[in-house]
Amino acid sequence: MVSLTTDSSLIPDFIKKSDFFFCTILDVDGRISDLNPAIENHGITRNSLLSGYLRDDSSEALLETLNALMANPKRKESIILFWKDEKIQPIRWEFSMLIDDQNDPIGLVGLGVLLNLHHSDLSIFNLLDLLNSIKITLSEDFEIVEVEGSIDDAFGVYQTDLQGNCLFDYFDFSDEIINSIQAEKWDSPWKVFKLSNNLSLIFLKQNDTVVLFMQANSLSRIDSSRNESWDRDLLELMPGPVWLVDEGLNLVQLNSAAEDLISISTGRKPKIGELIDWSQKPVFYEKFHKKLSQGLDSQIDWAIEVDDKQLFYQFRIKAFHRSGVFLVQGFELSKMRKQIQLLQEENKLLRELVLKPSHILRSPLSSMLGLLDLIDEGKLDSENKKYFKYMKPLAKELDHEIRVSAERASRFD
Repeated sequence: MVSLTTDSSLIPDFIKKSDFFFCTILDVDGRISDLNPAIENHGITRNSLLSGYLRDDSSEALLETLNALMANPKRKESIILFWKDEKIQPIRWEFSMLIDDQNDPIGLVGLGVLLNLHHSDLSIFNLLDLLNSIKITLSEDFEIVEVEGSIDDAFGVYQTDLQGNCLFDYFDFSDEIINSIQAEKWDSPWKVFKLSNNLSLIFLKQNDTVVLFMQANSLSRIDSSRNESWDRDLLELMPGPVWLVDEGLNLVQLNSAAEDLISISTGRKPKIGELIDWSQKPVFYEKFHKKLSQGLDSQIDWAIEVDDKQLFYQFRIKAFHRSGVFLVQGFELSKMRKQIQLLQEENKLLRELVLKPSHILRSPLSSMLGLLDLIDEGKLDSENKKYFKYMKPLAKELDHEIRVSAERASRFD
């Protein structure tokens, strides 16, 4: 829930200038009141319904999110939205209710990043928390230009003392962090660091400036009762990989089999409190979020790429409503799937073997029936007439049985 007064700036300057943060303000009907250029550049305009630009399933999901937040304004809702225009990449959004100074809901604020960016170290942040975190604007020489947020309370230093000084003169960062952010080229527009004191840093490069955000790690925001929802030994006794996740698909707990599977498929170890990552296509996470948002026991069948091989898994989801935690248990079906494929191949071969005699017999039998029709029964003696009367019905009966058998076999699959 975000409190708003008449003189509040809806979208901060650093969001307005950003080309990878997407921000929009919606009224209670889902109509766009304000948006930043990053999303406006995709042809999305003010005073139009955001749902009008979305796929039907995403439009329905947005409506459900709006209704959920209206019912519980204190919540934050994460959602993946897919666009009608497939050229626009899917965006992972976090929405919260906007209220006025009378505590009346007046709309929604949404902040998002491209889905492929959110499945990264950036996922340790609840996106909307960035709007309220400590923000330090730095020059290209890491001189402090501006400080926003309650840094006085958090670090015991005054904003006026910081401005104009080098960042490293006031904060005792490790050599690893300093060397990383001072590198001439960055692999991505941001660098994220988790410190041992439950503080996370995100350095965001924008043109000639660097913006530093400071906020609590997502791990510290997870309720301790949820963090220890299951005994570790019990998780280890359960067959297959097992994860405990919250409604946002953030990892709460896991067993060693689950840790190994993620490490093999992604090349890195999973971290508690971060968005779980199986290195799959966006549609996979869309399905998972949809299942979790329903709050029901369900399952997802999916093939995970591991070392250029496909491992077929069935993910069974169990909801624990009191804690808001979901248990996800994976069952590998690769061997079973292979056995089913072998059975299907054997059935296909059996079907061909059943049909083959029918095809072989029908041709000469049809010829024989044709010859029987050509025989003049009147020219036969009494003995041959007797045999002829038996031969023709038997041939027709055989032809009928072959046709019925072939028809039944053709339906066999």
